Amino acid sequence: MPDRDWHISKAERFESFLKQINTAGQAHKEWIVTTWFYICVHYADAFLATKGRLFIPDHSDRRRWLGWYPETRSLEDSAYRLLEKASKEARYEGEPHYTKVRSVLRGILGLP
Repeated sequence: MPDRDWHISKAERFESFLKQINTAGQAHKEWIVTTWFYICVHYADAFLATKGRLFIPDHSDRRRWLGWYPETRSLEDSAYRLLEKASKEARYEGEPHYTKVRSVLRGILGLP
């Protein structure tokens, strides 16, 4: 089962990919929003792994479990849900939500 470090490694790999595709001339912005979301999925799963949840069946379970913990409760109903929605709808307004979710999750994981 993937653990905290495995998920952080995946998130950071996606962040490296994001640097390659997030350019001024990028014609496929929906992939940037989707990448933002999956970076945050891996940070969320890294956090949940620290709570003993090594298998996350689906996005609704992840959202629900984020709502159970005081550290992540604020994400479940706001920024995380909106980032997930933006990813599904492939809109451009996902960046502020990505920034918030990533920042909170990296902070509670003790990452700079």
